[in-house]
Amino acid sequence: MNLNDPFGRLQQRDAAGYAALRDKLAAAGVDSAAAVRQVQAETRRNVLTFGAVVLLAALLLLGLVPKLAPVTLSLALLLLVVAGNALIKGQRYLKRYVAEECLPKP
Repeated sequence: MNLNDPFGRLQQRDAAGYAALRDKLAAAGVDSAAAVRQVQAETRRNVLTFGAVVLLAALLLLGLVPKLAPVTLSLALLLLVVAGNALIKGQRYLKRYVAEECLPKP
């Protein structure tokens, strides 16, 4: 029994998220480690682009309406944390996909 997840809900959610990603990758024809590395690079690039857009929008909004600085910074930080979390989880799922689906089984 894990004290951080006593009823296994997080583990079930994690398994469901991986299963959904696995099905999408299989449907897209991603079946080699090289293709997964390509997906990882594209995902990383997309998240970094999103982060840059969020930061630029926050800076623009701060310049136009400085009174909204706490709200603007809070929302920008929230968006960056959510995007970073999605990137980390996605990278972890992709590593698992390579290990389970792409590598030859002994």
